[in-house]
Amino acid sequence: MGLSEQTFYRWKKKYGGLSPSEVRKLRQLEEENARLRRVSAKLRDDRTDATKPNQCWSMDFMADELFDGRRLRLLTIVDNFSRVSPFIGTGFSYKGYDVVSSRK
Repeated sequence: MGLSEQTFYRWKKKYGGLSPSEVRKLRQLEEENARLRRVSAKLRDDRTDATKPNQCWSMDFMADELFDGRRLRLLTIVDNFSRVSPFIGTGFSYKGYDVVSSRK
């Protein structure tokens, strides 16, 4: 098939007994849901632009996968005015407690 054995078993674990057409449908639904979340975030009218540093902050998660298959998560916090990122936390998992404790 042109796949590594590890990729095949990871796919099998995630999608189990689903047929390829069912997996395609599932992926399309996931993409639509993500698109709707982005649109609803952009349309919020209570947002104001930051006019000075430390007035408005954003945080987001990023993920990557290491060579051995483990997923690495990064929590980035950014000052919206200066675009400075004073904190980028890394870990293999993040719980709500970890996010709250990173603010201190």
